[in-house]
Amino acid sequence: MLPLHRSIHFSPAGGYLATGADDNMIPIWDLVMKKVKDQFEGHTGDVYTLDFLRHGSKLASESHDRTVRLWDIETRQCLSILSIENRVMTVAFSTNGKALAAGALDRIICI
Repeated sequence: MLPLHRSIHFSPAGGYLATGADDNMIPIWDLVMKKVKDQFEGHTGDVYTLDFLRHGSKLASESHDRTVRLWDIETRQCLSILSIENRVMTVAFSTNGKALAAGALDRIICI
């Protein structure tokens, strides 16, 4: 059975597409080759929100497991994990790429 995709996000340059779904995985699609380039694993819950850093080298993901993860697109590594007490609903990078914000159900925004 195919996963239910909850988030789809194009990289800023348009070369990649990241998808988050109910299978806890984050496939990174190469749009030129039309196939999955990489698949990030680590979340233990549905992936709801994704955001690429402005130049596309990093990806933030938010999951039902109450974590926000920062991924390096080229090295395929999880760079950091932020655990948040309440369920996170959204993540976004600042336009200058120096901050990552996460909004949670408790109406608190973490930066």
